[in-house]
Amino acid sequence: MTSFSTLRFLPLTQVLVQACEKFNERLRQAGHEGNFDCSANRDRGEDPPAPMEVERYVAVDANGEVRGAYLLRWQYLWLRGEQFLGASGGCPVSEGIIDKHYAMVGVSILRDIVKRCEFIYFLGAGGRNGNIFRVARHAHWKIADVPFFFRIVNGSQFVQKLPQLKSNSGRRLLASVANVSGLAPIATGLIHAAAAVSNF
Repeated sequence: MTSFSTLRFLPLTQVLVQACEKFNERLRQAGHEGNFDCSANRDRGEDPPAPMEVERYVAVDANGEVRGAYLLRWQYLWLRGEQFLGASGGCPVSEGIIDKHYAMVGVSILRDIVKRCEFIYFLGAGGRNGNIFRVARHAHWKIADVPFFFRIVNGSQFVQKLPQLKSNSGRRLLASVANVSGLAPIATGLIHAAAAVSNF
């Protein structure tokens, strides 16, 4: 069992990559589909992170085993005309999802994120019923719905690559027919037209 007083959050360096991969393997063996990217961080020394640079951090116990991980995507944010360095949090994962002994690692992850970055936000992350938001709500983070807008640039590629249309053979067949027949670009054109009319 991990003592949370000895749990340390460290930048993911090459030295910790193997322990991170073992962490992923334990999650996979327990049936968890997620996979944390174990790429080592760039050594930036004392320099500030570059805009949109991704840095990964891992929770390491006294035995050197990784028990949790998350990433920060650093970026400049603007509020009331003032620019400051913030980050988008991503991919927080704890061994607590497969072993109750590590249930508090998720809370420790959020605490470490706040220590590293004062201006932090998460998007998506499984929605309001996801594990991340359950922990965030418990920690009294502010949670709000954010509108999501997108435009389909290439209807054929959109239909071919949309994961929801690959989930079973019937949907894959429908996507292929829409693509080959030319219906995909027509359908996306109609969606754009309807969106434009609704915005008037």
